[in-house]
Amino acid sequence: AALVEVVGVHPVTSVIISSLLLDVFIYVISRTWVYNSTMSHAYALPRFVFILIVALVLNSGIMYLTVNIFGLWYVWGLVFATIIVPATNYILSYYWAFR
Repeated sequence: AALVEVVGVHPVTSVIISSLLLDVFIYVISRTWVYNSTMSHAYALPRFVFILIVALVLNSGIMYLTVNIFGLWYVWGLVFATIIVPATNYILSYYWAFR
């Protein structure tokens, strides 16, 4: 929202930028505290990167559909993405990336 409101970045672009900036921190937090994984980085990292790509596609797609196709306020896209993307990430991370 800050990129859109303050900087004037398009909502789809802002969600891509935000996602990429947070990815490194999410990996470290997920691996260390959330899943307490001892799996090697060589095994977990490629899977996590795949999950991030899925999340980026979902985030961008949801925002694109919300803003460009349905003509809704971008905040609705944020709401929908906030519901769908973290749930998808958690399920994929828990059952596939860090086990």
